[in-house]
Amino acid sequence: NNLTTETNQNNQNSQNLQNIQNTLNTQNVQNTENIQDGKFGNSTVGTINYPEGWNVVSGNAGNQTAMMIASTSGESITLDLMPSQNGVNALKGTELMHSELKKQGFTDDDMSIYQGEINNYPAYMLSASVENGNRIMMIFIDAEGKVYYISIIAPSETIMNVLEIVNSSWSPK
Repeated sequence: NNLTTETNQNNQNSQNLQNIQNTLNTQNVQNTENIQDGKFGNSTVGTINYPEGWNVVSGNAGNQTAMMIASTSGESITLDLMPSQNGVNALKGTELMHSELKKQGFTDDDMSIYQGEINNYPAYMLSASVENGNRIMMIFIDAEGKVYYISIIAPSETIMNVLEIVNSSWSPK
């Protein structure tokens, strides 16, 4: 019975990721207003180097600040800012996301939490795997009195390359 439950949860996780990827595939639009001097993002959510061949994804699912880019091979990077709440920092944001993913059926075996830096800024990362070979990395960064949020979705074999784009170039400005 546990195996059936885990399979159902993994199928749901895969379906959630597939829904995200379908959204990316239907919303890819080149929108250069979010790209300045080879950088993607803005002073609200931070910036990264804009990878050649990627597309800006329009539509932010009702989120007023989120900005997303995607490659044609299904990789994506979303830049955002956590809502300001008393006591919320990068660690607390990571813990809140961990709890939310557990509610959605992810298990502790599916997820890992890391502490480190993104381009010399203190950060926490929550990494989760899904059945279809993709990984999701959710990064929370404490910088300039704010908590920035970056989401990366990519196949397991390319996720570290996408993380390097973020790690080598992210800035709160």
